[in-house]
Amino acid sequence: MRKSVPGHILVVLLLCSLADVTGQTEQAEDTWARALLLSVTNYTVTNQQIKAVYALALGATKNRAPIYVSLGDFCSTPGALLLRPLRSSLKKAREEGEMLGLPNEQQCERLVAELEGFVNNLDPKLSESEDEAMKYYLAATNENPAYATAWFRVFLRSEGDSRVRAASQLVKADPENCLPRYLSAAAEVPGGSLSVALAFVKAGNEKGRCKLYRAPVPQEFRLSFPEGKPFKAAGVSGKLVTRSALAYLVEDQNWVNVARSWVQLDRLAQVLAAEGARLLRQGEEDKAAEYLEAVLKMSLHLVRTEPANRIAVVAGAATAEHAISDLKQLYVTEEQTKQLARVNELEKTLKGLSREFEKAVLQSSGTFYDDEVMKQVLMGELTLDKEEATVRTALREARLLK
Repeated sequence: MRKSVPGHILVVLLLCSLADVTGQTEQAEDTWARALLLSVTNYTVTNQQIKAVYALALGATKNRAPIYVSLGDFCSTPGALLLRPLRSSLKKAREEGEMLGLPNEQQCERLVAELEGFVNNLDPKLSESEDEAMKYYLAATNENPAYATAWFRVFLRSEGDSRVRAASQLVKADPENCLPRYLSAAAEVPGGSLSVALAFVKAGNEKGRCKLYRAPVPQEFRLSFPEGKPFKAAGVSGKLVTRSALAYLVEDQNWVNVARSWVQLDRLAQVLAAEGARLLRQGEEDKAAEYLEAVLKMSLHLVRTEPANRIAVVAGAATAEHAISDLKQLYVTEEQTKQLARVNELEKTLKGLSREFEKAVLQSSGTFYDDEVMKQVLMGELTLDKEEATVRTALREARLLK
């Protein structure tokens, strides 16, 4: 009877087989980059094949937390479910898998089993999770309890007390960032603890920066663009993949996590502003101002989110709208002309920023249904850094950033 190859030896053998395709021995970050590229491009390869490549990357390094997050992102992205082949496409998947130097079906089965072994060794309870993405995010927090990016993902997929605990862990992992405190506030809203939510928002407002968690990408890797329609059309087949191109591709897939966070924060702003409006109607002006000003200050922090990005600007400006009308009413009633002038000026600035943002940023963005945008990204002409610079310019012109 033929003995099966142990998992750790299989990892070494398959990394060597990938060297036959790339012309050199792949390191863990090279394999992680390969898995990311497969995750975000429309090859007819199976989820099992992609997970096998992630297993290879995990088996070749001790720094597993960011790779677990990447794997969780892949499992949580609609494309992971919708763009992968059905049974009728499995033959093509095998053919493209061979072209790309991917593990075969038997190797995939063993590698995915090895992956589950990694997770089970961290915590046997993780293997019981019905949410596959959550399983890998929690694996990342087990590998590195101080990894804020993983706790951010866990927060977004949690509910109730689990969400409150995840927010608390995120605050511990990233104490100088105001965003974890805003998310802690958002976690208190479903339970009606508005005073606690307000305290978290005010604590966040005292922090100097608001930092969003981008999708992890290896710092250094060597990977060439394979054959394929999008790569041939862009003229990059066989050329080295740049980190900026891979980061843009991966971040485009990360929109699900970004959107979820802004939905939570907008709901938070809406609820706190509504409480401020209620207090104002009852004649409790000082308490009303506390709620409404906290929302406005939070909104300005969100507009200035680092790295500067178009979604943050739009979301931050939208959250401000929940508080501005009642603040104007409050300061008219109280005859506080300076405060009223300040709020009016901010309202004008944010509206102007939205118009400037549309012209300066949205025209340069798009989705990968657009071949021209894909080509610009793959050629390195459109990068996250360039988009960030454009947004920062718009913020400076609006006098919201020095």
